[in-house]
Amino acid sequence: MFRDLFMCQRCECIVVTGQRNHPRAANVNHKVPHKESEALFFDLNNTETVCQTCHSGLIQREEARGYMIGSDINGRPLDPKHPWNR
Repeated sequence: MFRDLFMCQRCECIVVTGQRNHPRAANVNHKVPHKESEALFFDLNNTETVCQTCHSGLIQREEARGYMIGSDINGRPLDPKHPWNR
């Protein structure tokens, strides 16, 4: 959280500490899912601060789909794993 200046790295809101049920509660997200790998789980470069809303919504949808959600200015998907980029 200190490294990310108490900001969600997805929606850039200010995260709240000490309130677990708050929609802006701070969560740690693993950029690359660790899938029980201790090396990925404890790698600080693989973590980012996100709010509860992003963690339980956007990030879980991306993990279920298998690619990042988002597009460039022309409407093309950003993630090379997106079906349109295959």
